[in-house]
Amino acid sequence: MDNCRTILISVGILFTTEKIKTTNNPPRISRIATISIREIRVIKKSTMKKQILIPAAICNLQFVICISLLTANLLLPTISFGQGVGINSTGNAPNSSAMLDIDVSALAANDKKGLLIPRITTTERNAIPSPSAGLMIYNTTTGKINFFNGAYWREIDNTISSSTVAGGTGTGGNAAINDNGVVAGSSSAMLEVSVSAATKKGLLLPRTTTTSIAAPVAGLVIYETTSPADRISFYDGTTWQEPCDAGTTTPAAGSQAQNGIAMNATGASPHQSAILDIDDATKGLLLPRITSAERDALPSPANGLIVYNTTSNRIEYFNGAAWQYLSYTVPAAPTAGTNTPSQTQIIWNWNTVAGATAYYYNTANNFGTATNNGASTSYTQTGLTCAATYTLYIWDSNACGNSTPATTLTQSTSACPSSGGSCGTQIFMTTNMNTGTQVTQATTQAAGQKWCYNDVAANCVTYGGLYQWASAMNLPSTANGALQGGAWQTCDPCGAGGIQGICPAGYHIPTDLEWSRYEYCIESTIVPTGATTLATFQTTKWGRGSMLATAGVYQGPGAKMKATAGAPWADGAASNNLRAPLKTQ
Repeated sequence: MDNCRTILISVGILFTTEKIKTTNNPPRISRIATISIREIRVIKKSTMKKQILIPAAICNLQFVICISLLTANLLLPTISFGQGVGINSTGNAPNSSAMLDIDVSALAANDKKGLLIPRITTTERNAIPSPSAGLMIYNTTTGKINFFNGAYWREIDNTISSSTVAGGTGTGGNAAINDNGVVAGSSSAMLEVSVSAATKKGLLLPRTTTTSIAAPVAGLVIYETTSPADRISFYDGTTWQEPCDAGTTTPAAGSQAQNGIAMNATGASPHQSAILDIDDATKGLLLPRITSAERDALPSPANGLIVYNTTSNRIEYFNGAAWQYLSYTVPAAPTAGTNTPSQTQIIWNWNTVAGATAYYYNTANNFGTATNNGASTSYTQTGLTCAATYTLYIWDSNACGNSTPATTLTQSTSACPSSGGSCGTQIFMTTNMNTGTQVTQATTQAAGQKWCYNDVAANCVTYGGLYQWASAMNLPSTANGALQGGAWQTCDPCGAGGIQGICPAGYHIPTDLEWSRYEYCIESTIVPTGATTLATFQTTKWGRGSMLATAGVYQGPGAKMKATAGAPWADGAASNNLRAPLKTQ
């Protein structure tokens, strides 16, 4: 024998006859205990025009069942036996609980391998005619494992397990089942089951029940046919687990050619939707078993490669970027993050949860009416009252369900604005407004939006928000270019007739007359006082206030309330020169 490592297929030793069947009295191979894949060759019967070949003496351990050689004169190969088939490098008999046992335990720690199942797109999956319940594929469109439950295609939830991926190329070869006769496969797979571009099929899991399997071992997979039925189950060494799944896509009708391989104890042909049909009432499919360290050392894993992780006791697969594990429990409840309150809004934050695919929130403790927040862990609640306490209930979820009970978040809004900005009978806020959702300064504001200076969110906290006229008044953005009529424009004082806009309860947007009255009050009460009259303040549209020594620059106390040069001018009515809110008297 040459220096190439040998991969062996072993079958049960309790049976005296094993066979690969064709329509014309197929040849029989008797008393098989352990068969090296280098030595198996099925010779054509003299009346046949084709032969089914399992190539002998293949270096690098590539083993291919060439289904593409089949013609209409031949039925599909059916490997009929009673105790199971093993694919390994030792020749050991398969585990008694497995119809197919893919064992990589004897391979070097840095050269472990996995299982590759048929990899097809969503469109190709949906085009498989009349699939069998239990059919499984790897969806290259979504990067997830899919299976058919007899009514719908279902997709199994996943959570990232590890981003560690070794480079390089694995040594040795693999066993392959396909319909194109390609010998070379992925070096990361112990068994590669694939289909050509013209033929779309899946891998059909053993359809049985968990109670029918005696002494299951960790990594065993079946398609469960009893309650809760129509789901994939795997044994984690202690308990049977059922991965979370979702989906309601119905399959195509019709049928296709039966060009697949069947592994069973009855001699039945494979289902037409399967490239590999593993069937037994008391056995399952035993996945390659490796540790987390061996998984991370697996060189250049193929997209869709599946293993059973003996460290975490989970089924994992590689999605082309990272190792994912199949989710089979409801995620843990989310925990509170750091909230950001202001006087009229709260930005609620919570932490991400492994295994969660969506988050929900509600102001009432009722998941049934909660709002789906998608994958975001932040929610901005607006229209609140200053110095008030609010409660938000949050949940996370995946295909298995939602977390319970709800996580309760509690937060108070910022203190109400001080009324220290008074002059005469007027009371202005001494705190700049900072409410609404930030948009870039290149964006025309809509109601409920704001700018932050230089588009830096921290500047809103320090200096307050910047508002266009329409946004400040809670009007459509079109109001920025259209006159807004109404008696409120000339009221002084406005009292309850003022426009509240974005102001807190009890305050309103000041009119130019009210603002000019405030300018006059400051002009006449703060030393050094000025001599400008109220009438001048309320009738002069720019340059209001006393002018002191420096010519052309207004230096009186009233001038401190407005720009002294350049745009915007001192006119308080300018939309981009909005003053502080005035308390409604």
